[in-house]
Amino acid sequence: MNAKIAAALLLISVCPAARASDDASEWRRLNREGTRALEKNDFAHAEQLLMKAVAKAEKFGPEDKRYAESFRPLAHAATELHDYQTADLAYTRLAYADGKRLGTNDLRVAQDLLDYVEIAGFTQQFVLGREALDRATTIVAQKLGKFSRGMGLCYAARAGLELQENLPAAADANFQKALELLEGTQTVMHFSGEDMQMKQAYFSPPPIFVANVLNKFAICQRQERKYAEAEASLRRSLDLLEREYGKGSLYLFNGLFNLASVYNDEGKLSEAESAGRRALSLARAVDRSNPAAQSARALLAKILLAEGKNAEARKFAQ
Repeated sequence: MNAKIAAALLLISVCPAARASDDASEWRRLNREGTRALEKNDFAHAEQLLMKAVAKAEKFGPEDKRYAESFRPLAHAATELHDYQTADLAYTRLAYADGKRLGTNDLRVAQDLLDYVEIAGFTQQFVLGREALDRATTIVAQKLGKFSRGMGLCYAARAGLELQENLPAAADANFQKALELLEGTQTVMHFSGEDMQMKQAYFSPPPIFVANVLNKFAICQRQERKYAEAEASLRRSLDLLEREYGKGSLYLFNGLFNLASVYNDEGKLSEAESAGRRALSLARAVDRSNPAAQSARALLAKILLAEGKNAEARKFAQ
């Protein structure tokens, strides 16, 4: 074979491999930097980087783990930014990819579908949301049982979707079912040792699971004008989160914001202002343009106006 032809053929065979290596390297950089931005609550920058990482991951295909590893943080960042169209796409692709890689009945797919349900509610795609919820519930019931903690999350997702559909009475009942399963300590029987002695293992769900459900339940109770019950749910939620993450954690933002809203509805303006200020102080950990920070400023301005503190209210309304 002519030496020049042989060299050309070698170059042709090497170039695709080199491009694949470049794509993999660039994906790692983008995904790493995007995830770091997400951890720092810089959601806008995270979304930009992760969108580029997703473009690289598309070349690897949905059965490659990197595909899901790009869409999962992108879905989180987009949700925080209230960019629900992007979140919808990300969770849909994520469920598809995890199904291709792990099997359509894997619990990871069920979690993807449950995460999608809330987004479907925000985009008012209620039929799609219920279909995803039913698929997730079937997987959880088969894998974990009808009285499992996982089923509690399914009840909570159903309640959240019903709340978004403006069905507070139905949502109230399902939130209660969710909490019954999530708050109860569960027992697992197993055998160990040479004599195969039966032992019991007790476990409770992570506090953030229960806290998030209590927070959403409070929103439902507020819609029903059950203000005392909403206050109690939110205080329980905040207590769980404070003990687990500390009083300065951004995880407390939603609970404090909702508590300020409930107090404001009741005319407890001093308490509303205190909770609103705490919420805003936490929201400052994210970019000022983030919807959470904007909502906190608007709520505090509304409360201050009701108190007659007009000059300060104008400062927060800007």
